[in-house]
Amino acid sequence: MSNTLDWKTKLIAWGSVLTIVGLIFGYALEFKHFSNTLGVGKLVAFSLIAGAALGGWLASKLSRSETTFVGKVRWWVSSLILCTLFMPLIASWLNRLPLSNTTRQISVEFIEEKPFAQERFGLEKGKKIAPDGYYIFVNYRGEIIRLRADRQQFPGKERGDLVQLVLRKGNLGFDWVRF
Repeated sequence: MSNTLDWKTKLIAWGSVLTIVGLIFGYALEFKHFSNTLGVGKLVAFSLIAGAALGGWLASKLSRSETTFVGKVRWWVSSLILCTLFMPLIASWLNRLPLSNTTRQISVEFIEEKPFAQERFGLEKGKKIAPDGYYIFVNYRGEIIRLRADRQQFPGKERGDLVQLVLRKGNLGFDWVRF
């Protein structure tokens, strides 16, 4: 008996690995959009529940063809973990799909705007560093929220000033700010 895999199995294995690596890369790029989504906690919570439900449904369908207990558990564990883990990413993408250009302006109370710098291996002491972006703190409906922008948005604004934010309507009902 040979231990080599046929080309279809190898193609499925490589495709699965590349898909998972791509989704991880997608998460890395999506974190800045999570920061600017209003109600992101609810979006993530709902998507985790939906991911677990989808994973359970998928596992029940895929595990039927397995005859061993280990095979059934493998389908259940992998389906539940992968669907639950990647559903917040997919939900965020679906929420931001450009299906509508509906935007609205709202006035919010400005709190502060802070530059931040990121270095992969830490910040070098004494080195002059240009900001990589800005955290913007505003009072939105009585709650202080933090937004993230690539460049300064409100130069010269003082705490308590009213500033305008442009909100895009999210497809899943979660509006998001785009600077």
